[in-house]
Amino acid sequence: MPQTIGLDRDDGIPSIRAKLESARGEPLEVVVPDGLEALRSPLGMRLLGRHLRRSGLRASICTHDDFIKRLARAEGIPVTSLPVSARGTRDEGMAALHQGSDVQFSDRQHPTAQGSPLAAWVGGAALLGSVLLAAGLVFLPAATVTLRSVSQPVDETLAVTASTLAGASDVKQLAIPAKLLQTEVTVRQITTVRAIQKVPEAKSAGRVTFTNLTETSLEIPARSRVSTPAGFAFQTGSPTTLRPGERQTVAVTAVEGGEEGNVGARAISVVRETGLAGRVTVENEAPLRGGTTVERLIAKDEDVAQLRQQAVEAARREGAERIRKNLPNDVSFYDESVRLIVDHDLIERDVGPEAITFAVSVQGVAVALGFVGRDLNQLIGRHLADKGHGFELDGRGIQIRVLGLAESSNDSIVFHVQAGAGFRTKVAPDQVRAAVKGKTPSEAREILMARYSLAGTPEIETWPFWVASVPNGTWRVDVRVLPAAR
Repeated sequence: MPQTIGLDRDDGIPSIRAKLESARGEPLEVVVPDGLEALRSPLGMRLLGRHLRRSGLRASICTHDDFIKRLARAEGIPVTSLPVSARGTRDEGMAALHQGSDVQFSDRQHPTAQGSPLAAWVGGAALLGSVLLAAGLVFLPAATVTLRSVSQPVDETLAVTASTLAGASDVKQLAIPAKLLQTEVTVRQITTVRAIQKVPEAKSAGRVTFTNLTETSLEIPARSRVSTPAGFAFQTGSPTTLRPGERQTVAVTAVEGGEEGNVGARAISVVRETGLAGRVTVENEAPLRGGTTVERLIAKDEDVAQLRQQAVEAARREGAERIRKNLPNDVSFYDESVRLIVDHDLIERDVGPEAITFAVSVQGVAVALGFVGRDLNQLIGRHLADKGHGFELDGRGIQIRVLGLAESSNDSIVFHVQAGAGFRTKVAPDQVRAAVKGKTPSEAREILMARYSLAGTPEIETWPFWVASVPNGTWRVDVRVLPAAR
């Protein structure tokens, strides 16, 4: 649907161009009132047509002024007519007056216009004065200076801190206030463990023979240890004394229970006692028996701790989901930064014949730190603006992309942000007007190109066509700073 641009009767070519360029879309429908003198001259319509062609704007003129229609068609500008209901009696009279028709205004709207020659003369003089003033404004020298600035891109990754200790945004520290988010949460999980493990029960026992290799008597203390080469240990019962070269058999029992202690003959050969090693030998002439192993349903302490940790993590995730559902507008937070403050937890155990059932309950408060998007945008904008000494943002806006969480604590979070923008040299319109006034277009272009970093040659347009220099009256000079074409 066309965008409608309404013109006023006192609009000149510069103000008409400004209204067209301020439009946010196309095609445009330009509503022209009767008596708009700026477009009732071939020159004015030619300037409008040239501007539309140069700017690439698609526009049509909507009016019931037949003279303006004819000029527009001559310039290749589409025309449409205003609805009849939109025409006023006086407007119809003005249109006919411009075309030389003899039209009378209705008495109802203008009761003093009929039968008063003096009033008619005064009205005609006022009308003529308005027409001459409008014509003077149209043909008063004016100029448009269009500069396209060179844009320098800036792209950087910043570490931003959101903290509950920050009362306001701090550009130097890249810090913004953090908003405390919290919700109560309770989670109960039931887990079944079927962990059957072989458990040592009875200990094996038997006899071993010690041989004294020395020429002195040696005492074998009670609970002296001997073992297999693989390391399964046995210990003696009562103390025993060996005379030089004597062999003696003593009773031993496995240190640990289980079937591993059931060893064959001559399986035991290692003396573990430091004072006897190398001075006596040991061996079992007969097998040792009696060690047994049973299967039992168990749950290790580390398994129970893992179940509790799983319940705590489930409660944390549940808290993050609840915070998200109740999140205020324009507030963001990271799921991984959510902490769970546990108020109460309980582990109930039910041991059955084939399994152990654990019921784990966790109750606490999920806490997160959020940040307001508006605060972040303003912080990044001020940070980028501070970097551009002598420069300004090029008008294309700032691109902000929030990346991942870097670290978090009880009162702050640190996250990365990718920020991009374009900067251009600062151009003050008043300074441009002062620099080019009274100069020819070629002189003005040289001055501006020497003073500013520009993308291409400045466009300087003067009108009417016979004006050879930029007017000295700066109010008749329109300065436009545009980004460089992509």
